[in-house]
Amino acid sequence: MIRLAAVEKRYGGKVALARLDLEVAAGRIVALVGANGAGKSTTLSIASGQVVPDAGRVELGGKDLASDPLGARRALAHVPQDSPLPRALTVGETAAFFAEVRGVARAEVAPLVVLAGLEADEGTLVRELSGGMRRKLALAVALLPGPVALVLDEPFAGLDEVAQRRFEDALRARRDLGAGILVASHDLDRVVGLADEIVVLARGTVVRRAKAADIDAATLRTLLAG
Repeated sequence: MIRLAAVEKRYGGKVALARLDLEVAAGRIVALVGANGAGKSTTLSIASGQVVPDAGRVELGGKDLASDPLGARRALAHVPQDSPLPRALTVGETAAFFAEVRGVARAEVAPLVVLAGLEADEGTLVRELSGGMRRKLALAVALLPGPVALVLDEPFAGLDEVAQRRFEDALRARRDLGAGILVASHDLDRVVGLADEIVVLARGTVVRRAKAADIDAATLRTLLAG
């Protein structure tokens, strides 16, 4: 569902990504981890179409992002760290707007507002929400039916434990329906428990890829410290 092949990116004289190969298959959750400066943010920005690579190929849902950008973006749901939600709309209006954009029935909206725990705030303007509440709304919108490639940057930051568990379950459910999900997070304990695979980045390339069942958070901390 998400494929980066021989992707390169430089910023001036600095190499951010060096012929990076990364694939998230359908029905898999892949966690991307790495120390600061390893290339995680650049990888997510390129995978979500926010940044154009200097070389290489990006595919989302089987669509090439360069030659078929509209088709590729239709396959994508992206939640950046600072989610750019329309702040002049209410919670309910925001969910309904994204449902309309995705061609999703309005009946699909209410369960996701409940999942986010925002049913009592449907009439609240987005700009009046706390950071954690905006994060919940952004995740709920990303989970609307349609996209098969999900790219999530620190998705659980600022969420309470109950909300984190709810969204973990929701992401597993989307995975089980065939979505490919790429998650980047500094919360190693949580991503090891959520992901099917762990990809470790260093100096803009993959240095280790393992099944989550074969690696633990302590081992990852040691790798990242080295």
